[in-house]
Amino acid sequence: MMVPWQAGDWMGAMYARVPPRVIASTDRVLQCGSALARGRMPAVCYEGALAETGERGRVAVVDAQPSVTHFVQRLFAEPVEPTPAGVVTWLRLSEGLDRLADESDLVLARLHGGLGRRRLGDAYLRVPEAVACRAALPAEGALPVRAKRGQARNLRVLRRSGLGWDVSHDACDFVRFYERMYVPFAEHRFGEMAYVRGMQRLRSHFLRGGLIRVMDDGQWVGGVVYGVDSGCLRVWVVGLAEGDTALLERGVMTANWAFAFERAQQLGLTSCHMGLSRPTLNDGVLVYKKRWGAALGDRQPTHCDLFARWDRFNATVRRWLQVSPMLFHDDGRLSGLTGVDEPTECEGLERLAVELAMPGMRRLCVVSPGVERAQRCEMRDERVRELAVQVVPAGSSAELVTLLGTAGGE
Repeated sequence: MMVPWQAGDWMGAMYARVPPRVIASTDRVLQCGSALARGRMPAVCYEGALAETGERGRVAVVDAQPSVTHFVQRLFAEPVEPTPAGVVTWLRLSEGLDRLADESDLVLARLHGGLGRRRLGDAYLRVPEAVACRAALPAEGALPVRAKRGQARNLRVLRRSGLGWDVSHDACDFVRFYERMYVPFAEHRFGEMAYVRGMQRLRSHFLRGGLIRVMDDGQWVGGVVYGVDSGCLRVWVVGLAEGDTALLERGVMTANWAFAFERAQQLGLTSCHMGLSRPTLNDGVLVYKKRWGAALGDRQPTHCDLFARWDRFNATVRRWLQVSPMLFHDDGRLSGLTGVDEPTECEGLERLAVELAMPGMRRLCVVSPGVERAQRCEMRDERVRELAVQVVPAGSSAELVTLLGTAGGE
């Protein structure tokens, strides 16, 4: 097999030796320049009957990438086709979004986080495009610190299954994994939402770490590309042989993560970075990582944020907060935001808090109709006793941001 960087790819070889922090800093500069160079951003509108209630809802989206439209489509009873709604420019960003807000129940604008924060006022809630998770690792052979009890049972099943692992640093193995495991799995599993990393960038991480191969009686069935940086094993991508999701039921994905933890412990590392997830507290991938003991990371993993605005709290906004309880930027950390249908006192929120709580989250805010002022709720359940839970009145996004004190927060 001819491996790309073995065929005179001197640029790739140099790229692989650049420190990760330098690459990240360069990316930030390039992304900022790219955002400004675009100048004009297309806007579309989604309008249709809301799921469950049947009421009409209208949502405007600027830069309708799959990371945004995924949340929008969940609002409606049936898939809705977008209709063009003009363009929004950086020079007249506020005016363009004002126009969309006048015509819609909810505006979601995907913008460069730093530039958008400086250009817009306090009327927008900043939602990260993706969130990072990290699990603290104890001594070798033990589960991550916050792992749920069910994972111990999963590991027992895994050991009985006979799956094993080894580590490869072979370039041919990397190419085979990329083409026959990672890419097919990402595309089969996530469809249009799939974000497939480029081979050259992923290779640079492979060269700083390695490839965990999950083996079943001599057959290669799964794997993990990882890197090592500052005492942490970073899982960059996972894959299944030929993208076969039937291997999930055989425990191969569990094996991918379990063996990544074992490798980190073997190397004497203190934590495992578990990659990115959607910024919703009920996202299946994020919930899965929480079961392994993951906590939200402090660093912003992506360059873009979703700037959410609503001028009237109505059925569309309430439905959005319920089906997609969002994580939002809150004074340098992340907090959760959801909504309820009926006026709810603190006593009725414990079950919701237990369901949505995520380690590393600053607080959980619940928008409740009929509540006149914000109030903090003390949780009795030991699982959420240390989580700050607040009930807040329904209102516009500007009123909510002001109430929560997040205006200008990082």
